[in-house]
Order: sequence, then structure tokens, then C-alpha cells
Amino acid sequence: YYINTTRVAQSFIVAGQYSVAEEYLNWAVTLLPEEKDAYVALGNVYFLEKDCGRSASSFDSAYKIDKKDWKILQSLAKVYKECFKDQGKSDYYDRLGEQLKNKYQEKLD
Repeated sequence: YYINTTRVAQSFIVAGQYSVAEEYLNWAVTLLPEEKDAYVALGNVYFLEKDCGRSASSFDSAYKIDKKDWKILQSLAKVYKECFKDQGKSDYYDRLGEQLKNKYQEKLD
């Protein structure tokens, strides 16, 4: 059910129906709280709605699940830069993301 639920939510996001997408994504989190994808999608929805706190919290939850995903840190950097207008925290998350990206890129090379 989780995958279908997140796919339906993505359709609502594309259609600009964020509140409906939130309902599906919150249900997906309830179904599988150990999966990061619904948290990432919620972070994006909240960002689009200019709900900075819930956006950051959702991305933080996703990062706690997968500490190797540097893209989540980039998303947090964007939230702090564009939503909170906090360049210092944005730079912090951007640096962490770059470090993580480089760390795992080296392992692939």
C-alpha cells in the first residue's frame, strides 16, 4: 500500500492539491514510518506551502532514516535559505551535504 499511496500523493502534488497530498503522505508515514520517501515528499509539500517548520522537520525525519542521502541535506539547505531566510544554517546543511556527497562519491570511484 505504501508505494501506491506515495504515488497517488505525487499526482496530487503535481495537480497542486497539496492538502490532499498531505493526507496520503501522512497515511504512508503511518504505514511505514521507517521509509524516508513520504517524509521527503511531505518536506517538499510543506516547502511549497511555505510551512518552513514542518518542511524542515519532515526532511530531518527523512535524514534520520537515511544518513547517507546527501540530497536531503541539500533540501534542508534550501528550506533554510529560501523559507527561513537563514543563510548560516543553509550554508551549514549545504556543506554537510557536499561532504557526504564527496564521501560516497569517492567510494564509487
